[in-house]
Amino acid sequence: MPITDDQKPSIIKPADITLTPLSRNTIASGGRLRWRNLLIWAGLAGLAILALAVFFILPKQVVPERAATTDAAATTATATASPDAAPPAAAAGNAGQPWTEAQLAKQRKESQEILSELLEQQETLEKMGVTQWAPEDYSKALQLAKTGDELYSRREFAPAQENYQSGLNELNRLLEKSETIYIDAISNGNQALVEGNATAATAAFELALLIKPDDADAGKGKSRAETLDQVLGLLAQGDTLAQVEQLTEAVSLYQQAVTLDQDHGGASDRLSGTRQRITDREFTAAMSNGYAALAGAELQKARAAFQRALKIKPAAQEALDALRQTENKITVININKQLAEATQHEQAERWPEAVAAYDQALRLDANLAIAQTGKQTAALRADLDQRLVFAITNPLRLAEQPVYTETSALYKRALTITTPGPKLQSQIASLQSLLQRARQPLLVTLQSDNLTEITLYKIGMLGRFQNRQVELIPGHYVVVGKRPGYQDVRVEFTVAADKPAQPVLVQCENIITFKN
Repeated sequence: MPITDDQKPSIIKPADITLTPLSRNTIASGGRLRWRNLLIWAGLAGLAILALAVFFILPKQVVPERAATTDAAATTATATASPDAAPPAAAAGNAGQPWTEAQLAKQRKESQEILSELLEQQETLEKMGVTQWAPEDYSKALQLAKTGDELYSRREFAPAQENYQSGLNELNRLLEKSETIYIDAISNGNQALVEGNATAATAAFELALLIKPDDADAGKGKSRAETLDQVLGLLAQGDTLAQVEQLTEAVSLYQQAVTLDQDHGGASDRLSGTRQRITDREFTAAMSNGYAALAGAELQKARAAFQRALKIKPAAQEALDALRQTENKITVININKQLAEATQHEQAERWPEAVAAYDQALRLDANLAIAQTGKQTAALRADLDQRLVFAITNPLRLAEQPVYTETSALYKRALTITTPGPKLQSQIASLQSLLQRARQPLLVTLQSDNLTEITLYKIGMLGRFQNRQVELIPGHYVVVGKRPGYQDVRVEFTVAADKPAQPVLVQCENIITFKN
């Protein structure tokens, strides 16, 4: 039990006892003796001087001033011995004994030094609340100090010193013990927090704060203990809500508990666990919606649901597999759609459009063989179609032999198509007709004035004439007329297989004039 004020031993203030000096009569008598027997005692003069030093100088050097520590002792002592308490007989009995007086002075000084340290330790321990955690040991130490005071007051300095030292040793042991008590208090406080005992936790941390008032761990522990009951109440409410699947509301209460005590393991575990339950619930709902949409062939809806599930749990293999399955189905549908469009374009002989459709299918699956083959065939047909259209729309080019040869090869290539459509069949027929007519000469009439020299490019010199007919295959032609003194003329004309040839007039009419 703690020591009460009336039971608490007091450290006695040591008496300030001054050793008795030699009397002046003794000193005077010794002086007269030395003068009367100067001749006899001359040899002892040195000894006399030494004696004087011992009697007058040594006591002043040995006896210390009043110790400052006695003032510190006065702050805690309740019973003080008076300097007059020393037995007169003892003081008188030591008169004329310098060495003894010096020893007593030394013992007194040593006692006072130990006492000063004892008082400092006493003050330190009392600030640490020693009466709360070691009342009996502390009382024992104070009793030793009090016994030392009693001995000190009787000038029994050596025994007093021993008691002071014993008391100091006890106080030092208490200081060492305080660390163990502090550690145990922190441990007990933390255990009480785990067990939900706010009262025990508060008491333990308050004890730790007595020993270490500024300790961060103890201060934090006490703060946690002060909010423990509130935290436990919030956790209990949250548990009730969690049991009936009101998880969002439970999370709110758990969050409040964590805010009050971030180090409460139960609160943190409940908060994270309930949040995980919400995550699991939302994930399961998203996956269920996805599978339902997938079963109903609502692929876009299924994809959105599985993507939502992956946002909830990014690494969930189940969601990854379901999304991959959905994407595959969507891809297959899109590929089939593009292949169907390509087929429709092929049937209508829209070959560039068919190539584009196959390209779309290959973007979805680059290894799709049917699309690769279809694109290749469609590309060849598109090239053939483009060449046929150009040849048919530019028949006059056939007048040139290289063009005619190339077009003939194109015609033969078109004939190799085993299943030509109506469009290709029409193109083959048109080109065949153009090739045949491109080599059938047409009669063309050239007219002049019989004065102009006529030259027909690709044919040769025709000379002068008024009218002349020549056979020309369809194509573009150029005829030039020259006459001395006149400007040359150049006439371009076209011979078309499907149009009647018009007369071509070629004659020089503009006279060249020269300026002086």
